[in-house]
Parts: sequence; structure tokens; C-alpha cells
Amino acid sequence: KKIILMNEVAALAAMPHRISERKTVIKRIDEFRKMYVNPLESSVNDENETGEEQEESDTTRTTRSSVISAATGSAGSFHSELSEMLDEWEEPEQQERSTKDVKITDVLHFRRALEYIDPVYPFSAAFGKAGTREQCVQSAQSMFDKLMTGRRYAINFRVLCQIAEKRDGTHDKAKVRDLMRMFRPNRLGEITKLDFVKSVDSVYKDLRLTLANINNSSQIDRAYQRIINTIFYTAVTFIVLAIYGLDVNAIFILLSSIIVSFAFMIGSAASKYLEGILLILVRKPYDIGDRVCFLDANADVDDFGPPSGGWVVENVDLYTTTVRLGTTREYSTFANGSLASSRILNLKRSDKPNVYMYLKFTTNVTQEQLDSFRSEMTEYIRDRPREWI
Repeated sequence: KKIILMNEVAALAAMPHRISERKTVIKRIDEFRKMYVNPLESSVNDENETGEEQEESDTTRTTRSSVISAATGSAGSFHSELSEMLDEWEEPEQQERSTKDVKITDVLHFRRALEYIDPVYPFSAAFGKAGTREQCVQSAQSMFDKLMTGRRYAINFRVLCQIAEKRDGTHDKAKVRDLMRMFRPNRLGEITKLDFVKSVDSVYKDLRLTLANINNSSQIDRAYQRIINTIFYTAVTFIVLAIYGLDVNAIFILLSSIIVSFAFMIGSAASKYLEGILLILVRKPYDIGDRVCFLDANADVDDFGPPSGGWVVENVDLYTTTVRLGTTREYSTFANGSLASSRILNLKRSDKPNVYMYLKFTTNVTQEQLDSFRSEMTEYIRDRPREWI
């Protein structure tokens, strides 16, 4: 979905003043979306619909609250002051996961969509080269300059919303929400050049990590397939020997005696090996690019965050996990069996982390001053959603 949005923004930047040609390009992109992207989204939307509603950006919430306060006058501000005085509360998640089976057509659509990703021009030729991160940054700056109108220092978010315009003149609200999550404009609806490049760079990194995870999953599937093939052909061999009249029981007893004799030597290693396979195939606690921490299952929990910045996962297979230390870039390899009994903290999958800052005040500070300080800090954080939210 992010790649499709980036293609549409690139088409808008390539033809900012030729409306008829721009609508033709957007129409072709919409046809591609209907053919290949919508079938994939339909199987995912049921799982993510509730989560997406809860993950609306604070910029959208702020805009809505400003509209409500303008319509209701002092009543809206009164209710907002009351809400700020209440304790913090986070609604518990009650999402029902979909158990739909994946169809062959979904797999074919997914493979067909991957074939359309050009490694040199992943965001279309209108965007420019993005084979490397440096090329992506240069193309993003060039596209920002094309979208600029006049001598402004930032792009108005309404310019990007043109790609969400329908034929009847209305806007697709879902696409506008996706654009807002991707580019995160400020309260004035403006996007600076730095913020624009950061958004494009985030999409580029997500794309590279997604392709790396797909490649890594294919390697794990091939290793898992070899194990299944070994068990299958072994069973077929015994069946063929039984058909030709050989004494399969004698052969099985002979092999069992050999296996039992070696079980005392490889029993512990085989147990760890099986635990590592179950960790990757069943639990799946991390993916490539995730920042994780491996802690003891009985370790105490503190408020100081991950030690040494955590580990960044670089490669995963059925037997080992390759990571790099976040601060010193130390390269390490762990056996999956040794990680099965540990507590794995995945920082990338941890939503809405809390940041604690301890401040000291003098004894003559009044409660009104503390409330004012708290409201100013809250306003400061909400004005900078990219840095704090």
C-alpha cells in the first residue's frame, strides 16, 4: 500500500500542472490496485480494521478536536480540560483474529505483485532511482522540489491529497488517512523537506526489510521442506521394502538399537535442536530488522530500557539467529535452542512505549504552576509528533 501511494505522489510531482494527464496516470494506478493490491488487502483488512482505528495519529485527533472545539465553543475546551485532569487510561485490546484460510489466488496475486517491484525503480520511474538509500534520498529531494509551489519552505498537505480525489470531486478518506500516517504533517498541514525525505526513507527501509523477510522466509521454508522430505522418503523406503517382502521389523529394530545407542550422546543436542525449530516456526518472536533483547525468564523488570541498545536481527534460519549489537555493532550468532527458554523483548512490536523523565521542583511551587507546566509539556509533545509520538 505504501508503494502504491508513493507511485501516485511521484506521478503527481512529475505532472503538477497537467491535470488531465495526471488523472490518466492515477486511473491506471487505480486499475493496477484493483487487479493486484485489493485482493491482498481484502484478506488483511479484517484483521487490521480494529487496530487501524486505534492507531490513528495524534495529528488527526488534534485536528478533530480543534474542529469540535470551534463548533461547540467553550464547552469543548471545558471538556478537554477535564480530560487532561483525569488519569491516563489505555483501552484494552479486544481484537478477534481472523482464521480465514489463504487461497491459492491470494498467493498468486502476492507473487505477481512482487514481480512488479523493480529493484532500481521500486517507486516507479517518475520518482527516480531508489536502488540504494543515497539514490532514494536524492530522488526524494528532487520530487519535493517538483511539488513545491511558489517560494514556500514546505509542502501543503492538500497538494498530496489530490491523489485521493475521486471523479465526483470528493476525497477517499481511507487514502487521506494513509497519506497522513505516511507523511505526518504538522498542525498547520505543512510538510518540510526534511520530514518529507524522512517519510520516503521510512517507506524505503520498510520495503527493503519486507523483501529481506520474504527471502529469509523462503530459506526457512526450504529447510523445513528438506526435513519433511527426509521423513517422507524414509517412510516410503520402508513401505517399498515391505512390498518386496523384506522383513521391515528386523531392519527397524536394528536401526532403533543404533539410534538408542547414540541417543545418550546427542539427546541434549537433539532436544535443543527441536526447541529451536519450534521457536522459529511456531512462536516467531522476531523478524529481520527487529530490535530485540534476550533476557532471562526470571529477570527483574526495570525502567532503564534495553541494555546496550538491544540487538538488531540480521538473519534467521531454523538453527541460528544472527544479530548485531545496537551500540558497538558487534556481530554475534545465537543458537535458536539457547533462546527458546529466554524472555525475548521485541522493541519493534512494542507499541506506545512510555518515556519517564524525572524532574525536580522547589517546595514553593504551587499546584497551579505544576498543572500549567504539564499542559505546556503536553502541548509541546503534540506539536512534534515525529519526535515524540
